[in-house]
Amino acid sequence: ADLAPAQSTLLAAKLPENAQDTIEQCRACHDLDPGMVGPDRISLWGVYGREKASLPGGHYSRALKAAGGRWNDAALDIFLASPAAAIPGTSMAFEGIQEAALRQTIIDYLKALQ
Repeated sequence: ADLAPAQSTLLAAKLPENAQDTIEQCRACHDLDPGMVGPDRISLWGVYGREKASLPGGHYSRALKAAGGRWNDAALDIFLASPAAAIPGTSMAFEGIQEAALRQTIIDYLKALQ
């Protein structure tokens, strides 16, 4: 079996500690590697540039399905600041990231997951 760390883990290891902590919070509900999609675990691999609520097999809230658009810098910044305020009715329980620089670090990390 291949025991090499996944690319998402290697990329996260290069991040500042506060960003690593945030990525660990993401892992509570999301997979970060390719090909991992389940009804309750939407993969963030390739999320940057992807249409919102578009992975086959993913169970998305009605609110996210209705939101439309792609996950770009602006959309991710607004959503990561406060998911509930950005898309009222989202099923994402994460409170958000107040610090703009940390949000940008997380967005840059998500861009690298391609």
